[in-house]
Amino acid sequence: MGDLWKVGAPAIDFRSPDMGGTVDIRDTVNWYHTPGNPLFIPEAFHRMGAHNIFYAVGQHDAMGFSPFGIDSLLFTLEPGVLEEVRRRFAPDADDFFFTAPFGTRKAPGDLPLARSYAIIAQLSPLILESQGKGKMAGVIVIAEEPPQKVPLGNYVLEVSYTRPRLNRMPQKSQVIQQDNGFGQVTYTRLKPVPGAPATPAPSPAPAEDPDRAGAIFIAIGPDEYIVAGSGPVDVTFSPNSPGDPIAGILSIDEGTFLDGRWVPGRRLNGDESGSGKYVRLCGGVLPNGNIQRVRLYRHR
Repeated sequence: MGDLWKVGAPAIDFRSPDMGGTVDIRDTVNWYHTPGNPLFIPEAFHRMGAHNIFYAVGQHDAMGFSPFGIDSLLFTLEPGVLEEVRRRFAPDADDFFFTAPFGTRKAPGDLPLARSYAIIAQLSPLILESQGKGKMAGVIVIAEEPPQKVPLGNYVLEVSYTRPRLNRMPQKSQVIQQDNGFGQVTYTRLKPVPGAPATPAPSPAPAEDPDRAGAIFIAIGPDEYIVAGSGPVDVTFSPNSPGDPIAGILSIDEGTFLDGRWVPGRRLNGDESGSGKYVRLCGGVLPNGNIQRVRLYRHR
C-alpha cells in the first residue's frame, strides 16, 4: 500500500499511523518507517507512551510522537467507580473517559509520560546529531519475552526487563536473648532453612504498567553510551569488534543535559550496578526520569 500511495497521491509527503489503541507499536512502526517515508506518530496509546516514545525515537528516528488523551492520565479512579460504570453502561469501558469528580488528580510532573518527555527534551540535541548515523537504538522490553540483543557501536547490548530476584532459600525466625551490657535484650533473627526450595521474592507494588519498559541508547564514543528510559530495564555489554573479549563497566554516572552540555550527578556502583555487572534503568531506588552515562573497558 505504501508504494500505491506514492503513485496515486504524490502530493502527500508521508503517511502516519493512528495507534490510539495500540499497546505494542513495534510491528506497525516497522511497516510505516520505510525509505522515503519518515516516521511521525500523530496519535499513540496514552498509557504506553512513556515506554513507546523511546523506541519510536531511538530505533526509528521518529520526528514526532503524540499520545492521545493524556489529560486522562492525571486522574486515578476511586475504588469501584470503573466497575460500576462498566456494569451500568459498557463492559469494555476504559477509565480514560472519566475525570473528576470520579477520580483523584495527580501532579502532571509525576506522570511517567511527563518524565519520559523531559528526558527526550534533554537529549534532543544529541538525538538530532545521531539520527541516521547508526549511533542510536531504542527498545521495548516485555517481562515475558527473552532478552534482546542490540548491536550498537563496538558492543552488543543485551537488554531485558528487570525481574524480581529469588530468595536463596526460605527462612524461619529464631528468638535470641542476649546481654548487651545494659541488661537483657530479646530480638528475632531470620535463619535459612537448609534443603528447602527457593521461593520468589515478594512482588513489588503494582505500577502503571508493570510488565513493559522502554529505553534509548546513544553511542557517544568507542566505549561510551548515554542510556535512558522508562520502566525497569537491565543492560549488559559484550564486545562487537576486534580486541579483548570481555566487556566491563568502568563507570556509571547519573546526570542531566543542560543546553546540550552534560552535567554529572551521582556515581552509581555497588547494588545499583550489580557490582559492575549491568546498567539498570528505573529499577529499585532509581526512578523513571534519569539519564546515565556509561563508560566501558575490555579485558581478558
